[in-house]
Amino acid sequence: FKYRNVTDATFGLRIAAAISGTCCSAEKEYPGFSKMKAAAEAFGMIDKNFKSTAKLTRVDFYSMLLKALGVPMLKATVKDLEKVCSDLKAPTDEVASIFLTAKKYNIASRYSNKECLLHMPFSKTEAAKWGSRALTTKKVLEAAKVK
Repeated sequence: FKYRNVTDATFGLRIAAAISGTCCSAEKEYPGFSKMKAAAEAFGMIDKNFKSTAKLTRVDFYSMLLKALGVPMLKATVKDLEKVCSDLKAPTDEVASIFLTAKKYNIASRYSNKECLLHMPFSKTEAAKWGSRALTTKKVLEAAKVK
């Protein structure tokens, strides 16, 4: 990850699609980005305006991971988010719901001074860390369904 460290939308979508288990082909080989993107769009993980070359923001990636997991979103307001994050720029209730749901499922990170950096790009290392957390959450949710 050293030379191209910032997570672009392609890398983020690959992680989220792998977690969903429904956006990739059953083939043994990678089906290609266009097929994966079409499947992710049909699954509801992304919309038609998805740009594969864009840098992802944290809130966009959290949203993709949550949709991949299929978990219900918490009802949250900007006031709820302001209690947790000190660095908000034009927050909305939707952003509050995404972050607080991701925090509930131990996916999201918070930094020093209560900074959430929601509208900032992030490293591929962080993307891998959040993807790993999402996989752990998926396993816990699946185990709870079995019982």
